[in-house]
Amino acid sequence: MGERESSTRRTGPSQARSVATSDRILEAATSVLVERGLQGFNTNAVADAAGLTVGTLYHHFRDKNDLLRVLFERDQAVRTEFLRAHVDEFSEVTDLEQWVHDVLAALANFRRRQPATLVLRRACRAVPELIAAEEAANDQLASLLGRMVRSRYPHIPARRASLIGRTVNETVRSMLDNAGEHPRRAAAMRRELELMVGAYLRQLEHD
Repeated sequence: MGERESSTRRTGPSQARSVATSDRILEAATSVLVERGLQGFNTNAVADAAGLTVGTLYHHFRDKNDLLRVLFERDQAVRTEFLRAHVDEFSEVTDLEQWVHDVLAALANFRRRQPATLVLRRACRAVPELIAAEEAANDQLASLLGRMVRSRYPHIPARRASLIGRTVNETVRSMLDNAGEHPRRAAAMRRELELMVGAYLRQLEHD
């Protein structure tokens, strides 16, 4: 037992350093992505920004697409956890339109506060690793939103509820992506999106 505990103590600091180095690389990767865009994003630039050798970077990440995938998954996790926190309250919401407004406003704010999000969203259409990661994220969100729909509208069959969740998720994602590309009309687009999603969910009461 004493030998095992000693081994654990020896590897602890090494593991902590490894995590710290990975975080350092990801922070540098975010900066490079924001400053140079997808075209200027490469492992040499990230390693230089992190003050590390390329060899050290490759010890933690396979290549630049692996870096992009991890950045995307971290970025997506923020929104997924936000939505998860609001699923339970959906069944008891009295002002549905206000709830939709608040949720979409928060999702839009996440994108504004995270400047790398827009570049990552563009990368989702071009990088195979991110296409796969986004498909997995969409499946997770469709299931989450499907359960949310069923909590308020139990008469909706589970299979259709999942489809409704996917429709809402993909519509919101697409519209917010478009709004990010056209900031001058972003507020107006979001307002139309609120009306669309609110009316769609309200109609389910009568289906």
